[in-house]
Amino acid sequence: MNPRNLIWMIFISLTLLACSPDQGGEGAKSPGGKQSATEERSLTIGLNSWVGFGPFYIAKNQGMFEKHGIQVKLRLLEDSAEKHAALASGHIDALATTADDVVVLGAKKIAGRVILGVDLSNGADGIVASKEIPDLQHLKGRKVALQPGFVGHFFLLNVLARNGIDTSEVKILPTETSAAGAAFVAGKLNAAVTWEPWLSKANEREGAHVLTTSADYPGIISDVLFVRKDVLAKRRSAVEALRTAWFEASDYLEKHPEEGIGIIANAFKLDRNEAAKMISGVKFFTPDEDRGYRKKDLPEILATGVKVWKTAGIIDREYDVKPLVDNTF
Repeated sequence: MNPRNLIWMIFISLTLLACSPDQGGEGAKSPGGKQSATEERSLTIGLNSWVGFGPFYIAKNQGMFEKHGIQVKLRLLEDSAEKHAALASGHIDALATTADDVVVLGAKKIAGRVILGVDLSNGADGIVASKEIPDLQHLKGRKVALQPGFVGHFFLLNVLARNGIDTSEVKILPTETSAAGAAFVAGKLNAAVTWEPWLSKANEREGAHVLTTSADYPGIISDVLFVRKDVLAKRRSAVEALRTAWFEASDYLEKHPEEGIGIIANAFKLDRNEAAKMISGVKFFTPDEDRGYRKKDLPEILATGVKVWKTAGIIDREYDVKPLVDNTF
């Protein structure tokens, strides 16, 4: 055979091979753009450094995801705008977040639904004040440090409303939540909305005290898992497996607190004792509690959230929250 003809045949063969569909490998797409078996069992979850989301790391550490046949990637995202953008763009499949944040997601028309009630804040969040502010009524005319549009802001607005205090009577001092706690303990602020460990550290400041916590207002602050609508349609079995692994992990934390807290502290780079204190203010849902919460309590929280955030200017419209909750799981 002519050498040039041989070279030409080899070239044609290689070209055809290069153009043919991928024959395998992780993440490979099947012909027609369908998801491969691996992709159908894979999920990427966005979350921030909050101990309430710690069981996701327990599930990963203890092989619970693999046990139920799914591959889960956990992606830390601390900024709200970044989290929302990642969800909207499809870079993450689900977002572990607060119920009030779901209200913002809905207002932005990011298609998805809550498929899991994660926990309730049961004292992990609160309002600290100096001795000049003995009770909530004395917040009138005062500056309160908090992170605008964040869960502490939502908590304060609800507390004020329930105590007959108009929001115009309290001035907001924009401050990141942990920074607000640290500044308060250092004596630089008279009042702040913060969380553990800063609530416990408030007594390090002479005369300082905790005005109220989420334990006094159960249900205002809760965490959930919000999953994109297209993921629910195409990967429902993986989402079901994720729920099963989550409850196994939260059960592990209850039965093996030393090991579980250690995993969480390591994941979020926290002091072990601080992590334990923070977790003590969190109430994790059982499967039955989760179903009851999504069916009854969550819709009420979201409906209230729409009104609160609309009044505060965080969202620009009111809307029906019912489509935000999936009760089929």
